[in-house]
Amino acid sequence: MPGVDKTALAVHAAHLLRDRFPDRQLFIDLQSHTPGQDPLTPQAALAGLSAVGVDTRCLPGDLDGLAGLWRDRMTEQRALLVLDNAASSTQVAPLLPGGEGCLVLVTSRRHIGDLPGAAVPPLLETLPPDEAQEMFGRLAPAAPDGTTTTPSSKPPASPDHR
Repeated sequence: MPGVDKTALAVHAAHLLRDRFPDRQLFIDLQSHTPGQDPLTPQAALAGLSAVGVDTRCLPGDLDGLAGLWRDRMTEQRALLVLDNAASSTQVAPLLPGGEGCLVLVTSRRHIGDLPGAAVPPLLETLPPDEAQEMFGRLAPAAPDGTTTTPSSKPPASPDHR
């Protein structure tokens, strides 16, 4: 479901948990629902992840090789990985580090319940209209005069129609 702040929730949780994962905290936008962009392939994501500290000429050319290198490098790490905007378990599974000390937070518009490991999928619902309006009012940027605008169910009256 778009627009329920999955990314904000994952980033907030990652921020709160970051001290438990001192070796790495990584965020990857998998771009599965980004207008005008193709989803990031597991190979492209792994090439970027695995390349940290590795000569790019030494990177394996296939998905299994890249996934193996990534998992090998993460074996002793305490790392937190946010995989945002995932399309499917096929896109996500090769990116899972597999180390005991790693935590992966995945956001998706789709239910991805077939990932290996201890997956706990919290499903988010849209807010009721009154709560959404209240949240918008709290989080919307203030106008230059210091006021905050809130959405209304009625369009504003034009000066010609008083």
